[in-house]
Amino acid sequence: MSALRGVDTSDNSTVRDLDAMADSAPAYPIFNLFGKNNQEESPDGTILRNNLYMIAHCGFFLFNFLNVVCIPVFHGFVLRRLAKNFLMKMALLTCAAQLITCLTSIHRYNINDEYGDVAHLSNLTSLVAYSCFNFVMVNLNCIKFRNQKRAIRDVSIGTGTGVWIALAIACWVIGRRDWDTKNFYYFRIYVMACTAYQLITYILVLRAFTTGNISLPNDFPISDAVVTRALVASIVLLLGCAASGMSGMPIFQYPAAGASFSIMVVVVSLVSEMNVVVADDGTGDNNNDKDAQIKSQGRTPLISDETKRPRRRSRSSRSKPTD
Repeated sequence: MSALRGVDTSDNSTVRDLDAMADSAPAYPIFNLFGKNNQEESPDGTILRNNLYMIAHCGFFLFNFLNVVCIPVFHGFVLRRLAKNFLMKMALLTCAAQLITCLTSIHRYNINDEYGDVAHLSNLTSLVAYSCFNFVMVNLNCIKFRNQKRAIRDVSIGTGTGVWIALAIACWVIGRRDWDTKNFYYFRIYVMACTAYQLITYILVLRAFTTGNISLPNDFPISDAVVTRALVASIVLLLGCAASGMSGMPIFQYPAAGASFSIMVVVVSLVSEMNVVVADDGTGDNNNDKDAQIKSQGRTPLISDETKRPRRRSRSSRSKPTD
């Protein structure tokens, strides 16, 4: 009765209009919160499916919106490290591309056109986003080549990136060819492969850091112990995202995919500026020169000569015990 307050119901036509609105209103619940991605629980073209997937993609959107806002604010304005951090700029581009994908997906479900023309735009922008994502992962895997000859580093990064771009192109071409029967099937396989590669990359980076093959720069404001715990937490969280993806429930799958982008941003912020540890033969970074450069700019090193982070030695350079 509260909905009729202030409405003149003396006119029969008004009453009929209100009855028609009540009949056309969607029945509750408006979506199955824990519904799975199948035709039994969320049939194509139904308002239950559209509402469920639209809300799930809103969760995906939120993670990347925060990424796109926080990277320039905190890494650019607060920490003043974005300008010199190429991989963080690539992470920002990755999240921005995926942000566009989320917007197009929300639009698809809002107009009940899940597999129409806008779906191809969603597919394309997401493949671009994951290609940038994989470029960042390849660079993290090749961080151990940072002090090697430039040709070795460039070939390694170029080869790895080229493989992922070729897979993305194949996913696009084959997906368009079989769109009527497969739609997003090949793209989902591609995303699963990207997530697996992301997990492997984090494990390898953690191993390289804990064994002393890579180390933090002297002016990095976080200790080794904190970085180690952060990398372990990132691996655990990514495993949780993978488990959510295998749940078959969109309300968990898509926000988890968004969380994987935020995890990537955290790892890049920690690892992208790391140095390769080499034997003390004059080929490593000169930390005294770094401190001198910082002081020449009127700044105080966060880790001074007296409190300098000890340089780790790689396993190959560690002396073996003698009898």
